[in-house]
Amino acid sequence: MPCKRIPWLVAIAFVPVGWVGTEAQVPVEQQFAQLLALLPEDARDGAELLIPDGDGFEVYRRGENQFVCVADAPEDARYALTCYHKSLGEFLAWERKLSAAGLQGAAYRTQLCRDVEVGNVSVPDRAYSLTVSGAIPEGHDRPDSLTVYHFIQLPYATEESAGITDEEPAPGQPWLHQGGTCNAHLMWSRTLRFAPGH
Repeated sequence: MPCKRIPWLVAIAFVPVGWVGTEAQVPVEQQFAQLLALLPEDARDGAELLIPDGDGFEVYRRGENQFVCVADAPEDARYALTCYHKSLGEFLAWERKLSAAGLQGAAYRTQLCRDVEVGNVSVPDRAYSLTVSGAIPEGHDRPDSLTVYHFIQLPYATEESAGITDEEPAPGQPWLHQGGTCNAHLMWSRTLRFAPGH
């Protein structure tokens, strides 16, 4: 099917750092199958599917619902896939813009929330996203395991207002990350392990 290229800043993913490997060789069809299996069943057929292409994206399949899913960037030294609610698109694009400008850590978080407060960008009150990430062992073409990270935006939520801990618990249990900030969100994770030769 024909693919249409769109700017990188239109769709941006949460991408955990620290996974190092070689370029991913997993066929894009398998990547999207992994992602879509993690969405609600009634949302899978209508999700928009994008493939990273330099500084933009190619539209692999146009969407008909609220989800956008993005395949792995082949030039990146990690395997990372993502799906997110369309309402997060603007906010995630702004995060990418700040990162591209070289902002990191506290400076990045401060500028992001300052931009939200002055109206340069908005953040949805509730929005879901997930990221699938894994290291590719040397000499292999795919990860031996994947970690699925789930996120729900809760801007400015605190431990008290959300009624949930802001300290990271055991894997699989939710917790509040960046509590009290514009980017406060619930997150939890689980690991998927594969048999040798999968």
